[in-house]
Amino acid sequence: MIRSIFWYSYLYTFVFFGGITFFILFLLPLSKKFKTQQIKNIARFWARSLVVLSGSKLKVFEEAPLKENKNYLLCANHQSSFDIFILMGFLNKDIIFLSKHSYFKIPIFGWAMKSLGHLPINRKHPKQAIQDLLQVNKKLATGMSLAIFPEGTRSLDAGIQPFKSAWLRILETKPQLEVIPVSLVNTISIQQKGRLKINPASVAMVLGKSLCFSHYLSAAEVPKSSKHALESGHLRSQEISKKKLSAIRSLFIHDLKQAIKNNYARYEKLLSPLSKTKK
Repeated sequence: MIRSIFWYSYLYTFVFFGGITFFILFLLPLSKKFKTQQIKNIARFWARSLVVLSGSKLKVFEEAPLKENKNYLLCANHQSSFDIFILMGFLNKDIIFLSKHSYFKIPIFGWAMKSLGHLPINRKHPKQAIQDLLQVNKKLATGMSLAIFPEGTRSLDAGIQPFKSAWLRILETKPQLEVIPVSLVNTISIQQKGRLKINPASVAMVLGKSLCFSHYLSAAEVPKSSKHALESGHLRSQEISKKKLSAIRSLFIHDLKQAIKNNYARYEKLLSPLSKTKK
């Protein structure tokens, strides 16, 4: 209980004073690039410190190192709010998240999220959500990498829920973008959905081998004209049938989910018995 009280006190104190620091930093006569980088450094430190203060031990495994000058779409399973802190703090990449639009309305916190480049998504209105997803391309064009949780929400147990499919619109307009399956192992033991208590746990982040949507289009013998239509965002029914596109989506989601599950099971065995979820 004492650990939880201290952790939450630190969380909200840092959000308040960190937000003020962000604001002051933007008022200073410094280059935009420098100020943006300092904000990212502060956010990364904040995320790392939240994981450390939980008393947890994190191990990071990379099956294929991420290239420095390349952006990716990172798809992770979602068990805990700590998943965000782990991705923010321990990935050697500048990443942005798609977050609920309501978060951006929170004073100071919402402004800080916008300053970091994170994007709002309106889940309650599907048409608007699709438009929000398409805005991601502008961010990707700047060299940023995007992290998403295909399940859409946190799991109540250690299992992986069915994946949503709307986020595939990103890959349909950028099929060459490499997708990294990320297995976040045992983070549910730190904090479970619906509970406030913070527990020390042994956890891992596994970066699997990349998948590429364009390879699935090629394997399905999709004509080059159709690939161009996908990339330009002007896909027409006569160029590729909805049935074929649906089959490609389903296969891609299946392989992505399976990669996350396999790495989860493989690397969970390497964790120390500090705290593991009972299945």
